[in-house]
Amino acid sequence: MEDDYRTRLSTVVSVARILLEEGLPFRGHDESAESLHRGNFLEHISWVCKREENVNKVMGKNALGNNQLTSPTIQRDIIECCAMETRKIILNELGEKKFTLLVDEARDCSVKEQMSLVLRFVNDKGMVLERFLGLVHVNETSAKVLKNAIDTFFAKHDLSLAKLRGQGYDGAANMSGEFNGLKTLILKENKNAHYIHCFAHQLQLVVVTASHESESVGGDDRARDPERSVEVSREVMVQRRDVSLQVNMDEESMGESEDDAQAKDFRISSSGEVEVDPSMLTQGGRDRNAEWV
Repeated sequence: MEDDYRTRLSTVVSVARILLEEGLPFRGHDESAESLHRGNFLEHISWVCKREENVNKVMGKNALGNNQLTSPTIQRDIIECCAMETRKIILNELGEKKFTLLVDEARDCSVKEQMSLVLRFVNDKGMVLERFLGLVHVNETSAKVLKNAIDTFFAKHDLSLAKLRGQGYDGAANMSGEFNGLKTLILKENKNAHYIHCFAHQLQLVVVTASHESESVGGDDRARDPERSVEVSREVMVQRRDVSLQVNMDEESMGESEDDAQAKDFRISSSGEVEVDPSMLTQGGRDRNAEWV
């Protein structure tokens, strides 16, 4: 009986690991015996039973109805166990290193607010890594609630806010507000946790602004006006600069302010298009004294 249970458990865990590694859903819309597709989890188990006689003898119709190990509850338990082991490996890899916290919030398909947490750090080989730690459900997305959820998550996984050296969020008021935003609440506890506006969100702001002026995308007649195109290009450039890094820089060592440095990364061509300094695309960033190519 014990060997049968071990075989059954090993099979369902192996199937769950395959689905998790591939990012596939477990459940099906119709998991009844008459369904042609009962979901990835049950279908994979059925496939294993057809090819492994020792598994087929202890699963499905050959196992007790209350000992199948295939119920949705069991599936969730296995997923949570895999998540715990994965987080344990990530935290062991992090060790005592300093790290950056990346946070974003959204609603899932069941209209529940959830917050995603990602750690960014440098490993022992000098490689910059980003590791997803998990999703945390929250009642609302106010800065105070998100801060309390982060504190609870850090305490649960033995992470210290004192080791935080950066925070990256979108530009929403609850995240980046100067007075009551999440970044401000964290900075009150750790002045070294510099805030950086997420580059992906910056790019989205620029693309949305530019697309509104495109005839093929936004349908705006103003896009046909060359003078208006130049104006829009300038607006995009200024917007990109305004949502740039907010980290304070040492002006004496750098010789220029952050806004001036960011503005040098862009220029308006004779045709009215925004041009990006090609050296920005190279590893190590741009040389402030380099000439445009």
